[in-house]
Amino acid sequence: MKIGTCVVVLGAFLLAGCAKVGVGGQIGARELRPPQTGIFVGGLYAAIEDERRNAKGPLSLRSLCRVSRSLAEFNVPAPNADPDKVANIDLIQTVLSRSDLKGLNLKLASVNLNGSFSDYYEYKIVNVTKYYIEGEIADQVFEGLMRRPHCRRAFTARVGDKRIYQVLEVYSGDIVFTRKREREIGGDVAVKLKAVEPSLKATLSDTLQLGFSGTGLVFGVGTEARDSVAGTGG
Repeated sequence: MKIGTCVVVLGAFLLAGCAKVGVGGQIGARELRPPQTGIFVGGLYAAIEDERRNAKGPLSLRSLCRVSRSLAEFNVPAPNADPDKVANIDLIQTVLSRSDLKGLNLKLASVNLNGSFSDYYEYKIVNVTKYYIEGEIADQVFEGLMRRPHCRRAFTARVGDKRIYQVLEVYSGDIVFTRKREREIGGDVAVKLKAVEPSLKATLSDTLQLGFSGTGLVFGVGTEARDSVAGTGG
């Protein structure tokens, strides 16, 4: 598993001269922003990304030609699942910048709470699983999709507009935003947190576009550009 150390994702937040690792840097894949459902290994998707087409930057995907989770319709092996080699992702550590944390801490201070945001909350992606196929299998699936008239038409129509990617890797997990246990923070503190929590959530939502909960969300992908029916492009 590749681990990034100074990768700019999720808004190019800087901390002490080095960018936050970010979700994409943590897993060594492209980040989906916001996390999406319905992204399956082997499928073709039109990408919404910045005009520079940064090969490592975040993107969102729109389904172009759907496939099943198992890929059984193409007579190929099902995608591999790798649940044990991907650690939980602490979004406070990997995403929030110094200025973001300062703003959140000021909101806590407004209700007379000392300490940092991480003293009171956990914000993580858990149950992370990687699903993937090898390049040879991806080629077989792509060829099968291009034999479907509606897929071929959709692919041809969109190539000149948005870049088309075939997904080779999917990272899915559950986003969890939780207050630390009452016995760790005390009853009086819990009352103050309840008062300020809507403001904290609003700030996070505006900053990160991640949401506060969700099960089985795809938050990272490994892709291969498909620029023509006959071949691929990088």
